[in-house]
Amino acid sequence: TATATATATPQTTAAPVVIAPAVSVGVEMRLRIAEAEDMLKTLEADIKKAEDKEKANVEYHAQVKVDLERWKKDIKDLDEIKSALEIDIGAAEVRFEEVNLKIEESVKKVEKAEKELEALGARRLVVEGGNKDV
Repeated sequence: TATATATATPQTTAAPVVIAPAVSVGVEMRLRIAEAEDMLKTLEADIKKAEDKEKANVEYHAQVKVDLERWKKDIKDLDEIKSALEIDIGAAEVRFEEVNLKIEESVKKVEKAEKELEALGARRLVVEGGNKDV
């Protein structure tokens, strides 16, 4: 019986030591599981953000393509307007030159008429009053 008592005593003291690490391991496992779940939630949130960002980028790029096509059309329209304006400017320049030529012709006619009037006036003075102003 002495050996049985001696053997029993170490077993009863050893049992609580074995149970305590088992409880500690269980708590540690629960903590690790909780940490893993938190990490999973964080990863899922990060994935969702990345997907949202990708979707926003896709939408942005689609809008940029639409804008680009609209801008190309606007540029084409503006080029057509520019060409039309260049034609109008060319026509206006031609018309301006025509008007300038007519003005020059008119000025020459007026100058000629003034000279003729001066000549007539000088002749009239000669005829009427002699050579006073000539």
